[in-house]
Amino acid sequence: MANAAATVSPSGPVIDNVAISTVDLTVREVTVAVGHAIEFRVQGGTAGVTYTVTASADTDATPPETIVGKTRFTVIENPSNLRAHDRGFDRGFA
Repeated sequence: MANAAATVSPSGPVIDNVAISTVDLTVREVTVAVGHAIEFRVQGGTAGVTYTVTASADTDATPPETIVGKTRFTVIENPSNLRAHDRGFDRGFA
C-alpha cells in the first residue's frame, strides 16, 4: 500500500498524520501486520456530536485497488477539562 487519506464528517475535527502502518499494530485485540492498517490522529470537535472518519489506502496489487474503512467517535467533553491521563486513546480499524 502506498497512499493513505482520511476525511471526517460532519466537518469540525482535524485529521492529520495519516499513514499506513510501519509496525505491527494491535487493533481491537487483533494484531494487524505492518502495512495493513491506517493510522491517523483526530483533534477537536464539538461535545455531543458523533463523527465518522473514512480512511482509504491504495494497494500495490495488479490491478491496484483502494481499500476503504470507517469508524465513528463521539466527542464527550472538552479535552481541556480532562486530566492528562484521560486524554489518550487508541481507535483504529483494519
